[in-house]
Amino acid sequence: MYSGRLVNSCLRRISSTSIAPQRCASTLLLPCRWKSYVLKFLRGQLPEDLKDLNGALGCLYGTLPDVDEFGQFVIAPEVVERFHQLGYVKLPHPVLDAQQIDKLADEVNELANNVEHHPKTEKLYATSLADLTGGPLFYCQGQWRASWGMHDLIYLPTITVAASQVLGNSLVRLWYDEVFMKEARKGPCVPWQQNYARWQHTKPVNHVTVMIALDTMNKDRGAPCLVPGSHRWRDGDLLPAVPYDPSKDEAQQLNTIWDIINEEESEVLMDTPPVTVDMKRGEALLIHPLTLFATHGNRSLDAARCCFIHYMGEKTYATQNGPLLPHTTKFQAGAMIQGPFYPVVFDPAMTEELSMLPPGPTPSNDNPGEARADP
Repeated sequence: MYSGRLVNSCLRRISSTSIAPQRCASTLLLPCRWKSYVLKFLRGQLPEDLKDLNGALGCLYGTLPDVDEFGQFVIAPEVVERFHQLGYVKLPHPVLDAQQIDKLADEVNELANNVEHHPKTEKLYATSLADLTGGPLFYCQGQWRASWGMHDLIYLPTITVAASQVLGNSLVRLWYDEVFMKEARKGPCVPWQQNYARWQHTKPVNHVTVMIALDTMNKDRGAPCLVPGSHRWRDGDLLPAVPYDPSKDEAQQLNTIWDIINEEESEVLMDTPPVTVDMKRGEALLIHPLTLFATHGNRSLDAARCCFIHYMGEKTYATQNGPLLPHTTKFQAGAMIQGPFYPVVFDPAMTEELSMLPPGPTPSNDNPGEARADP
């Protein structure tokens, strides 16, 4: 049943002749090519595990551009500088058009409503199975191996080129991906966290997260709340973790930040308070792995859905023996992370005449744009 709905969805999209006029759509949407991938699926020519498919499948945006067309996805130097200054930055243009967003949102709904019976549940790294019915927050990890659109999303040039730039114009590998869906009216606030706190079995700090909004997000609908410059606190050491306490309301959850920072950081925080970044559907936010951030609860009348795609630079190493993610390749401590579970999604060396930009941070006294301070 799931496969039939997926094929029908793609076939409906093939017959559509409307293409949004955004930059990402004009370059990446190639509807005439989608049909070949649907036929391959029907003929059993696609692998069961999408990690075994090298490159984009084609259901989300056709094929990747030619190597001489990647220059249009390069972000300006000031955007890269702003990322290094603040520890996050919203990309200046949407990375998805309306059709692509709808496709991905449908896949999130399919997982959230049917994950126990999804035909590829065993490919997922983690999911909030305990909260399948009536739970305020649905969470899933590793869906790029199970869902066509999510598989193509990790290769999307509108995000992979930017990820390469903020990583120092590095080759970019997928670390893993996640989706979140906060239920209408009661989706919870997620307390303060640093992504690298969960990634200490890899080194160095050589990662970047791309958060993509599949719904409009604001303070009342699950938007991210970040602390500017917190990625530079404590010379790269992690702050104490903040556990989720369901007995606390959102204001109490966010106030826990004062319990984990020292006196010097408290003074900085009073001068530069956390900011909420509003996001429209299809917009993307780059987040440094050491940046301290939370996400607001969902008090709106509709669900709040978003994707997190975690990337890493080329020279990222395992710090322990064994698999880094459930049921994946076993590494020896000190080995460089590579292989089919961690595919290369962008390599600037393969793009001819691509003028990449200097990645170095430039301190600035600019106020955080595209965001507003929380009280």
